[in-house]
Amino acid sequence: MVKPIGHTIPPLEGFVPRHDKDLSVFAQIFPQREGVKPETTNTEPHQQVTQHGDARLWDELRYRCFTQLPGVVPVDSKISIPGATALWLENPPTIGPADAFIIEREFAHLHPHPDASLHLHLPLEIAVFAIAGGWAEPHIVVWLGLASPGAVMVYAPRDDEELEVVWNLIQESYRYAIGEAPLLKREPQINA
Repeated sequence: MVKPIGHTIPPLEGFVPRHDKDLSVFAQIFPQREGVKPETTNTEPHQQVTQHGDARLWDELRYRCFTQLPGVVPVDSKISIPGATALWLENPPTIGPADAFIIEREFAHLHPHPDASLHLHLPLEIAVFAIAGGWAEPHIVVWLGLASPGAVMVYAPRDDEELEVVWNLIQESYRYAIGEAPLLKREPQINA
């Protein structure tokens, strides 16, 4: 076990369980992705190398992004690889914090198939759930201090169930971009 250097972290009983506690309560909040993590690049461009999903799943995800998120339009990503499609907020009535965006009004982008992974920005708590559940990893530019800690790569869905989880993460990113509170959250439990 890695111990923090120079300080100790007090346990947050009732909020995030310690490693030796029953974590099943989190399955109700966020499911675990099955299997091992896909291989990804550790340089720019940050891409998924293995475990690509079927093109049908990518098509469905793209369809939902541009038909079910009000005010979101497809544009060429201003920062990703050629062929990546940005989820761009067009004339939003409200706008979230600056760290909800990758660049300008681009809050996410889909990499072209067969990669089919995506980059998006999430509130930090949701990013932690996604990473801990095996659905995402921090974008490599986070480690360089060039993006907020909520910037993640979400892995391509491999089946219909995974499609729903990835879709939920995209919707959380959208809510963050328009300044709405997340739906997925873990409230601290106060023991009286």
